[in-house]
Parts: sequence; C-alpha cells; structure tokens
Amino acid sequence: MIRAIYIFILSYFLLGAVGFYFINRKKSREKARENQIKLLTYFIIINILFFSIVIHKEIFRWITVVIILPGIFEMVRLFRRSGYCHRTFFSFSLILMLLLSAGFYFFSGLDKGLILYSFL
Repeated sequence: MIRAIYIFILSYFLLGAVGFYFINRKKSREKARENQIKLLTYFIIINILFFSIVIHKEIFRWITVVIILPGIFEMVRLFRRSGYCHRTFFSFSLILMLLLSAGFYFFSGLDKGLILYSFL
C-alpha cells in the first residue's frame, strides 16, 4: 500500500513537471527558473513528509512543530513590519493559525494509515 501511495504521489509530480514545462515555455528564463525551484522545493518537502510518516511517525510529529513555529513567528514578524496596523485582522489571523496548528499537531498523532490516506 505504501508503495502504491508513493507511486501515486510521484505520478502527480511528473504530471506537474510536464505542466510546468508547458507553462514556462512562454515565460522569461528567470521566471521559468523560479517556477522550477518551487517545483523542486515542493517535491523535497512532500518526500520529507511522506518518508517521515512511513519511517517513524514521531519524526512527522516533530516536523509539524518545525512547520508551525516558524509560521507563527512569520505572522508576528509581518505584523511588526506593518507598524502594528490592522490589529483586529492580525488577532483573528493569529487565533485561526493557532487553532489550525493545534489541529495539525493532534492530527500528527493519529494512526499512520489514516495520516497517509489523508496525505494522499
């Protein structure tokens, strides 16, 4: 089952790479390069997440923390850079981020099969 899920994921990335090729043909070389780097970055992130779930689920749990904390710090950093404008929007966004982050963290503790199924 794990092999089938991974093949499915790889086939989606292959289709995405073909799509990126056709989209990037008419773009500048710099923009095309930027899109290629994004695709490669997403590929690496998805593989890290997939194999962390498959190899040892606790690694996936730590990765969720590594994803959540910088996200929260980035929100606060952007709020500070804005000169503390839009406090209501920031408060709502931070509460929503914390709720979604808590859900993501608790999700990481579920059964490996369920995580892989939803990952797919």
